[in-house]
Amino acid sequence: MKTFKNLVECVEYFKDEDVCLRHLAEMRWKHGIACPHCGSVRFYSFANGRTYKCAEKECRKKFNAKTKTIFENTKIPLSKWFCALYLITSHKKGISSIQVGKDLSVTQKTAWFMMHRLRYMFLAPKLAKPLKGIVEIDETYVGGKLQNKHQQYLTRMTPTNRKKAREERRKKDKKGAVIGIVGRKGLVITKHVENIDKASMLKIVYDNIDVKAHIMTDEANVYKFLPYLGYKHNFVTPR
Repeated sequence: MKTFKNLVECVEYFKDEDVCLRHLAEMRWKHGIACPHCGSVRFYSFANGRTYKCAEKECRKKFNAKTKTIFENTKIPLSKWFCALYLITSHKKGISSIQVGKDLSVTQKTAWFMMHRLRYMFLAPKLAKPLKGIVEIDETYVGGKLQNKHQQYLTRMTPTNRKKAREERRKKDKKGAVIGIVGRKGLVITKHVENIDKASMLKIVYDNIDVKAHIMTDEANVYKFLPYLGYKHNFVTPR
């Protein structure tokens, strides 16, 4: 991706759709154009210079630089996609979809959609591979105290009905269990689980952590099975 000093430079560079497509093609096909459907390097070029057709008899499908990417089948111009990418990566503390929508002259919903697709583009290749090296795991429960919930609803009720409502809420309202997995190289994976038990933890560990990794956890009993699975495991004792 070309680097820019500010948003003005980015807008000026990507003001033309042909420039955007050419830039995307250069990033995607550094070693030559290949069909995204079958991988063949044999293709026909159309007169517009944007569209190609696979020359393999089994394929014969049309494609361009956007095919099989997050930019496919969207009516949003590539110029706005690239400017949104610049905005997301240039703000160290993050940027809201409302602000991105204002900067790009799109609705908040469109900006939210673009930001999620761009973030997925960054994370998808990494999440497909298990974490290696030193990996830290911890769990927590997300949710406020019961007495702080539904206050507007409860204050309109009589004391007797309020007590019954609290009892019903106590049965239904539970804090959500969240598992956090952090690689020392910076990648973070979070998983919501129904219960923090050995069965849930076993699946999460197998799906996301390489067997040669060195796992660091607290002294919870749920992690004591890790050495039996071949993982190198150490406890971190809080002071």
